[in-house]
Amino acid sequence: MDIFNIFILFIVLFFANPLFLLAKSGKNPPDVIIISLDTLRMDHVGCFGYKKNITPNIDKFARDAVMFKNAFAPSPNTLSSHKSLFTSLYTRTHGYEDDKDFDLKARKAPLHITNELKSKGYYTAAVISCWHLDSEFGFSAGFDFFKRIKENNLVYADKVNSDASQLLKILDNPEQNLFLFFHYYDIHSDYTYDGNILPYYSPFEYMNTFVPKDLREKYSGLYKDKPATDYLLYYSYEAKSKPPKEEIEYLIDLYDSGIACTDHYIGELFSLLKEHNLYDNSLIVLVSDHGEEFGEHGEFIHNQVYDECSRIPLLIKFPKNKFAGTKRDALVEIIDIMPTVLGCCGLDIPQNLQGKSLMPLIKGRDQFKDEVYLKQHLGNNIFAVRTKQYKLIYDTKTLKLKLFDMAKDPLETTDITAEHYDVARELIKKLFTWMDACDNLSKNLPVQNVEQQ
Repeated sequence: MDIFNIFILFIVLFFANPLFLLAKSGKNPPDVIIISLDTLRMDHVGCFGYKKNITPNIDKFARDAVMFKNAFAPSPNTLSSHKSLFTSLYTRTHGYEDDKDFDLKARKAPLHITNELKSKGYYTAAVISCWHLDSEFGFSAGFDFFKRIKENNLVYADKVNSDASQLLKILDNPEQNLFLFFHYYDIHSDYTYDGNILPYYSPFEYMNTFVPKDLREKYSGLYKDKPATDYLLYYSYEAKSKPPKEEIEYLIDLYDSGIACTDHYIGELFSLLKEHNLYDNSLIVLVSDHGEEFGEHGEFIHNQVYDECSRIPLLIKFPKNKFAGTKRDALVEIIDIMPTVLGCCGLDIPQNLQGKSLMPLIKGRDQFKDEVYLKQHLGNNIFAVRTKQYKLIYDTKTLKLKLFDMAKDPLETTDITAEHYDVARELIKKLFTWMDACDNLSKNLPVQNVEQQ
């Protein structure tokens, strides 16, 4: 290769580098802000097609961002999914599969995105609002500042924003790179704090707007002395039949009220970021950890691997709104966030991450990955592999299969295993190969007492 061709190749590679693209737009490397909206279903967000106007601030943010229309969480559980977000590993690999019956001293201690950014000189800070993300599960690793809002609240978002406001005042230094993580729990089903009995609580102004008065008067959120989340658990695992359609509509309206309340505070957070000159020049990721079930497949809350639980909203805003308005239909996963962020910040992407940088997809590559992999929350025996057209669900205990044509049957109502066993056979091979890869990688992860991180 002559000198001229070498020069041309250098120029092409340099200008294609995501760090160069961001450097043209603002601080190099950029500040990074990840916003996690616990329990937000993708199909309950306006910019993703929901008809109710409950997310105006998220929808406005989406106009500045890249939208991923087929993003998935690996497990419908707050602890598991966030651990995948922070490590770029599947649940089966990192081992944080259940937040109960937990042997802390034998848990894996995989590398966190926080450690990597901190090593680059970032000041790292987090405000979280549930115990699933507490330091006992290793989430404080690498953070310079880490605060948890205690769970004796019915509204968390105002407290998250209050701490965020104080934090931004202290960190108001244009020379210091920041990695900020804000976690909002208000959409999640609620508990009996302050005498609450509603399965989804939000301040009255939101319930009054989004829950019809006749439903508020007819239903109390209490069934057979089972209040709040216990009410939902009863219908999932004890009741012999689902609640009537009208009662499910009431539950959905309550849920939407919590989304509307959270959206208000997300708008407030964006205003804070703009006030401190952090909105325009930052890499901002808005994502959910899982969705929510309302009896579509017999259960409530979030447990199964159907799309209502596993499909999540994912929006990424780049500095100076580069790539704004871009929409991608390819299958992506929450584990793809960490390598994307690290690459955009000029860091080498560690080996053995299971996610892939989204930058090639954002810049126009049509094909990204052929399938995504999912795990049910309760129990370690139900897994799924999903392609654009099909989803296979496999129970490793009973060996039962379910196959759905997602193109023709997006609500996953008709099992077509018998008619398309050849498809099921190919997908089960992919699932077994994936399981083996996860298990082999997991064996090489360090074991550490996460309480000491």
